[in-house]
Amino acid sequence: MKKLLGKNVFLENSTAHGRSRQTRYKLASIEQAVQAVSLRMLSSSNSVHQILLKIAQDAAWLLAQENFLPGLESTRDRYFKLLIDRGLASYAEQVRVNPLIEAFKDYYSPELLKLLQGEIREQNNSNWLLRLMRPPKHSQHPLYHLLLIQFLSYSAREFFQLSGELKPFGDGSWPCLNPVCIHFRQPQIQEYTLKRDRSHGRMTATFCCECGFTYARLGPDQSPDDRFRVGKVTAWGQVWEDFLKQLWEDSTVSLEQIANRLSVDRQTVKRQAARLGLTFPRPSPTWKQTQIGETTPPKTDEVNSVQVEAYREEWLEILRQNPDAGRAQLSSQHSRVHSWL
Repeated sequence: MKKLLGKNVFLENSTAHGRSRQTRYKLASIEQAVQAVSLRMLSSSNSVHQILLKIAQDAAWLLAQENFLPGLESTRDRYFKLLIDRGLASYAEQVRVNPLIEAFKDYYSPELLKLLQGEIREQNNSNWLLRLMRPPKHSQHPLYHLLLIQFLSYSAREFFQLSGELKPFGDGSWPCLNPVCIHFRQPQIQEYTLKRDRSHGRMTATFCCECGFTYARLGPDQSPDDRFRVGKVTAWGQVWEDFLKQLWEDSTVSLEQIANRLSVDRQTVKRQAARLGLTFPRPSPTWKQTQIGETTPPKTDEVNSVQVEAYREEWLEILRQNPDAGRAQLSSQHSRVHSWL
């Protein structure tokens, strides 16, 4: 494909041999080498012509680049990033094979793929399209890459300017979600740890603020509001715990008010109070004290019930975080919790 007099035309096949002793020093005219000399113009209304033109332009751009080494891994990362955006792959690097092939064949006609020797054999799990999605062991034909890049709505220049970094939780910074911290909902967290759940392949991020409040959330974030969502609190931190102690000892504050202020439910307040060893029952206006200033002993049944529940939840969380560890190993590493239960 070539531009002639401001118009795009198809190149024609020639009978002249490029490498031959006879033709090495011989110049052949176009009339001698090409049977049809009438120009074949590209049509702007022909979708196949436009696809071929884009491929030619991308190939020309690539050939014009000096010292251009995009790397197979980074190219694959870009593919996954764009396929995830289209819902055709997951953050666990799993491709939705059938929807991808269907969408690809809707974009390119069977005749065009046959012309370019890029036919997709659906029964073959090793077809070239799926090979581009797998960890690269060998390079693939450049034309295959150009077909996939155009399918993803990019030119080669635009594609290789993209970052292949996956950002299931958006760009930083991320907010502290401790309701009693002075930085509440402010972007204070600069980085997070990422873990892939083996059961469903989705990513879980854990965010930790300087106040010690640590929370986890299952990704990816679907909207800007998701960054203010707490999936699970993994550590409350000193600021939150000190605030709980202060409210707990204030007899004028009800349990419901404490729960609302700390953005948790009543049972969580009780469990954390038991974990911190706070007084049971709570101080109240009718609370009696002994002559030496000591409090009346708490109800043993109430204390034990709350403490058992707190330790039980802590043990279940340990099991969830260590799915491959044996019970003997966990009981040794977490003897305080295990021996209490």
